[in-house]
Amino acid sequence: MLELIIAKNEKARLQKTLSSIVRSASPSVGVQTVGFPGGNDDLELFTKGDGHLWYGERTLTLKDAKIPRYWNALGIYDESRSAQTPTVELNIAVDDNSGRVSGFFARDPATKKIYLMHTGKVGGGAKGVGKTAFLAWSRSPVVPVLDASGGTQRSGIVIGSLDRETFVGRVERFVKRVALFKEFVKQGHHEDPKFRELVEELQNFSPEFAGLKTGYLDSTVEYLSYHGDVIDELYRKRSKLKTPSEVIYNTNLIDLAVRDSGVLTEVYEAKTSVDRQVLYTAIGQLIVHSAEQPKPRKFLVIPKDRVLPNDIHAAMKEHDIELLRFAVMTDGSGVKVDV
Repeated sequence: MLELIIAKNEKARLQKTLSSIVRSASPSVGVQTVGFPGGNDDLELFTKGDGHLWYGERTLTLKDAKIPRYWNALGIYDESRSAQTPTVELNIAVDDNSGRVSGFFARDPATKKIYLMHTGKVGGGAKGVGKTAFLAWSRSPVVPVLDASGGTQRSGIVIGSLDRETFVGRVERFVKRVALFKEFVKQGHHEDPKFRELVEELQNFSPEFAGLKTGYLDSTVEYLSYHGDVIDELYRKRSKLKTPSEVIYNTNLIDLAVRDSGVLTEVYEAKTSVDRQVLYTAIGQLIVHSAEQPKPRKFLVIPKDRVLPNDIHAAMKEHDIELLRFAVMTDGSGVKVDV
């Protein structure tokens, strides 16, 4: 299980690392106005330009906030605007580990890698923008994190590991997904009865503890933040082949499925690990979710650089499960799926 970073000096060091990675990848565009509900601020912003991630930071003390925090403001830069609006305010508590602050750092005890995490609680003031709705819309895996200081457990989305190769790509991907979700709400789609069912389902599943609850093997954590990318890419590629009579959809139980004139024809399950227990679960899910007649095609999607055991191959052949692979882009910006 991931472990929460609790030491004040270590959080300060990791905040500096976070800032350094983003700043080194994005040039400064000078001090600009950042507007948000209730006011505005002037910050030095770092960005590659129009349509790309922008970043600004400040340490908020008790004079500025009830909980002192490292304030990381993030958005998508719009050069036509006189003031930039944060899409995400990713805060890291300075003195404690309050759950009221959305961001935190966690360590994988096996690999010693550090990950930036987010509770999934996105703000913005608009009705319908909230944690459970975002998790239902984004299908982001929620991962448990142990707080050893109190023997308690937090949970959050893995945004990415603090490495210079992929971190900025993962952060930009997360920010763009939040922006798309807010636009989804702005357009009123969150009121759709089918989406409301997804939200209610997720609430019933108790998402705070819906993630993996055992140790992470086979680089599972490294790939967890890419699960949504895999589903999005599958949807994009499958949509190119869609016929007028087909509907492509997902639920909280099914990663992706296709119905043709109401008949289930395809079921997809994406896994970011090939640990045996994960594969057993995936095969079981595909069998259960395809229990209709006529039998639909079944697809298991896994990382390209992982090897499946022979008995798993045999089980998949026995149950007519087809294999698809995905590869992570080197800059962390997304994935490619072989379809």
